[in-house]
Amino acid sequence: MKITKVNKLTPKKLIAFDLDGTLTESKSKMDSEMASLIKQLLQSKKVAIVGGGKYSLFKTQFISQLKVPKEILKNLYLFPTTATSFYQYDGSWKNVYSLQLSPEERKLIKQTFVRVFKELDYNHPKKVYGKIIEDRGTQVTFSALGQDIVAILGKQGIHIKR
Repeated sequence: MKITKVNKLTPKKLIAFDLDGTLTESKSKMDSEMASLIKQLLQSKKVAIVGGGKYSLFKTQFISQLKVPKEILKNLYLFPTTATSFYQYDGSWKNVYSLQLSPEERKLIKQTFVRVFKELDYNHPKKVYGKIIEDRGTQVTFSALGQDIVAILGKQGIHIKR
């Protein structure tokens, strides 16, 4: 489905999107068509982007591809790590909040992953690409094939993840 008229959304004040699998392929840069549509939308609406990835992925996948006048970036709200962090543009990207897990909580989550893997008799794949368990500070994430599969394998990595 191709969207060409953004102005039909007049009654909406805020439009929210998921990043991976909606605006971009998993851990991939946003394409120029989507960037153009987001630019149009930002000219008249507030836009929130939510995703499981950390802020550095938002910068690589989304912000770096968004060629817009700085003044409309005030309409853009970024919520990395499943909205446990919030970034807003105010001349530069500022972290408004970050709900960090305590070191004890992060340690317990990692130990729980290991315990559950044993309980389920789960064997990790022989070939993985990067960390399987990633500590993002505000969340601890499990990725069965590794966090870097798309960075290493590109489109093939996206296909394998699906």
